[in-house]
Amino acid sequence: MDKQPTLFESLPVELFHVIFEYLAPHDLFMTFNNLNQRFTCMLARQPLFIPNNRNMNISLYFDYLTSIIPNHLSQIVYLHLSERYAPHALDYFISTVPLEAHNWPALKAVVIEDV
Repeated sequence: MDKQPTLFESLPVELFHVIFEYLAPHDLFMTFNNLNQRFTCMLARQPLFIPNNRNMNISLYFDYLTSIIPNHLSQIVYLHLSERYAPHALDYFISTVPLEAHNWPALKAVVIEDV
């Protein structure tokens, strides 16, 4: 049987969405953002789960607060905010990110701890 190898371009978008669920948002955007038009479109529709900052360094956590969250509000499904290892992070978040409900259409859960 002579089968053609599967081309990367022929893989369904749904498969990528399943794979992307296993990546943290910063890994997802650092790796695939601006790769090509197809990935840009897929990333724009990918639900995002903002993880707990307990295992992040403070620089990465502030990247979330200053770049990922403000630029991808409509995609965030789960948001975990904590001041553990990042003093005043919640105050910074509240002062810089729009909190109106219409900016967060996909949001299902928010956890705020260590305040």
